[in-house]
Amino acid sequence: MPFHVYQTGQLFLKLLRILRIDCVCDIGAMDCSESLSFRRILPTAQLFAFEASPQNYEQIKGDPRVAEAKIDIHQVAVSCETGSVEFYPVETDYSVKSHQRGMGSLYPRVGETLSTSSVVVEATRLDRFFEKQRIAAERIALWVDVEGKAFEVCEGAEGVLSRVQMIHIETETCPCIAPGQKLEGDILRLMEAAGFFALACDGDQNVPQRNWVFVRRNTTFQLWAMMRITCFPSAFWRWLKPKVKKVIGRT
Repeated sequence: MPFHVYQTGQLFLKLLRILRIDCVCDIGAMDCSESLSFRRILPTAQLFAFEASPQNYEQIKGDPRVAEAKIDIHQVAVSCETGSVEFYPVETDYSVKSHQRGMGSLYPRVGETLSTSSVVVEATRLDRFFEKQRIAAERIALWVDVEGKAFEVCEGAEGVLSRVQMIHIETETCPCIAPGQKLEGDILRLMEAAGFFALACDGDQNVPQRNWVFVRRNTTFQLWAMMRITCFPSAFWRWLKPKVKKVIGRT
């Protein structure tokens, strides 16, 4: 079982430098706040922010902090297909701050987060994007927050997953975005088959959405050795040490 942490995002930030990440993709960037945090940790890495919502993209493009941080922003949906797709913004009052402001999905939403309109946007596979952009980075991290389409994002990254060292993913434990969507169990199986180790998650199975941090299996011993000198609680090391031994076959 993964280690439960309150803030998987803080763990992800801590690991960026430890894993010597040289490229981060913020997929479902919304306002680019995560990308700005990544830049503070990694001043020289390549940073790509992907945002499908036209309204969010315009706000990001007009943010001087994003330009100053040299974040490469793209108005595109990342999925397992390329071409034109429908994107469904959540209906909300953009004049006031709320947790729904800026949300959207490639699925039409129902219930509290209602979507009744859609816009046509371009979609790309991440491996196709890397090929077209000729991105040579070898130690990549992904931050995936795409409201029900995380599985498809990872499927579309198949051609570059061998270079990915760490992934932060928001998953759903039940079909709270749309009927028929891929759920947490599907993503866990996909990550395991691709050679990733579920390091940590927040929440429990009773919440509809929670976040996971995955690392490539061949980096797990490196994590254990290097993170012991950081400020993580001793409980983390008591949990991680036997996991590392099991993964790398050491005694």
